[in-house]
Amino acid sequence: MMARSVFLLLWASPRGALRAALPAVLLAAPPLAAQELAQGGATTRDAPTAESLLARWAASRGDRAAWDALVAFEVRGTLGANGRENDVRLLRDRAGRVRYERRYRGMLRVFLDDGERGWLRDWQSESFEPLDAAAREQHLQDVDLLAPLPESLRRYREIEQIGTEQDPSGRGLVVIRLAPPEGLPLDLAIDADTGRAERARYRYVDPEDGGPFEMEVFLLEDLEVEGEGGSIVLSGYQERDQGTSVTVWMPERVELLDRVEPSELRAPP
Repeated sequence: MMARSVFLLLWASPRGALRAALPAVLLAAPPLAAQELAQGGATTRDAPTAESLLARWAASRGDRAAWDALVAFEVRGTLGANGRENDVRLLRDRAGRVRYERRYRGMLRVFLDDGERGWLRDWQSESFEPLDAAAREQHLQDVDLLAPLPESLRRYREIEQIGTEQDPSGRGLVVIRLAPPEGLPLDLAIDADTGRAERARYRYVDPEDGGPFEMEVFLLEDLEVEGEGGSIVLSGYQERDQGTSVTVWMPERVELLDRVEPSELRAPP
């Protein structure tokens, strides 16, 4: 059984390309009044730390017992990008291993990660090519957007609070910056009361020309999936480029699995 709660997500991209992440970590954290943040009046003593904000985010991703009981999950849906409909299948296990497939007009693109290394089989290729550390991180962040694990942010070695800002309604958000060992940083604007990452800014490298770009992301919809011990939370999103929607993803079917065929998540030969 699945229950939906709707949120709003919009973002702008210079090329309509999607690179963002919605991960979380396992910590504990106290709430902070959003009014204090909106007024900019939180003292150093009262201000949340970056680690405590990520802990609040972890709690917002679902019940701890449900995540602990999870073996793997499979998500299927449609990704609409620049008017093109892609059929998506994402398989992810509790250890973080990934198989992410996109099909478009008979062509198949597959990202495979065994937890230590990543490979990509591009649209018209028949073989997997290994990814360097930065490219692998970029693909993992894409997967985190589709279906985050609570431990995803453990990949980031540097975490710092860089400021506060307001959303259009005047609600205060705290901005933290996460720097992976490889790749470019991710900024999250988090509502300290709810733990939700309402907005994200992600810098990525365009694979065509190598230029760095910045994406802004706003949460669209969360999907609660009932499992053993409670529910886990996956995410949908919508991308807008200069006011025109160019990319939309919502999970259409989520299945919690008791086992996974080993060959699905194994390193390619």
